[in-house]
Amino acid sequence: MTAKSTERKSVTNILLDTGAFVALADQRDDLHSRAVQVYAALPPPCRRLTTRAMVAEVYTFMRHNQGATAAQEKP
Repeated sequence: MTAKSTERKSVTNILLDTGAFVALADQRDDLHSRAVQVYAALPPPCRRLTTRAMVAEVYTFMRHNQGATAAQEKP
């Protein structure tokens, strides 16, 4: 009989704000390259969290600055 491990793995929660999403989605953004590097380097297990309000804000920002088609595309 083997003992079950009761050890829990720690999960890191990262809150992604509007600036992070915009930088990831817009290759013309000054921080695009850095945002891609940071996002790719997030250690597993890592939960990437956001809010509905931030999603709406990103959509509005992208629609205003890049048009409806760009706002609806996935980064």
